[in-house]
Amino acid sequence: MALFVLYRKTSETETQVEYQYGKSETELNHRLVLDKTDPIGQPKHLSEDRMAYKVISRVLSEQTDDQWPDGGVIQS
Repeated sequence: MALFVLYRKTSETETQVEYQYGKSETELNHRLVLDKTDPIGQPKHLSEDRMAYKVISRVLSEQTDDQWPDGGVIQS
C-alpha cells in the first residue's frame, strides 16, 4: 500500500515541539506533540494510525541537537 504524508512544524517551545500532518497541504488535520526531554518516548497526543508513526520516525531521524525539522514529505 502506498503512503504519502506531508508534515509541518506548527510550534516549538523549550520543552516540546508540535507538528500537523496529513495527506495534503489542505488536509493537515492530524496533530502530534513530542516531548523534547524524551522524544523517543510516547508522544503526548497520538492517534492510532500509520501516518503518526511514520512522522515520528522521520522527525526523530532528522532531528539534530536542538534543531527540529520544519517539515517534509514521506512517500513509500
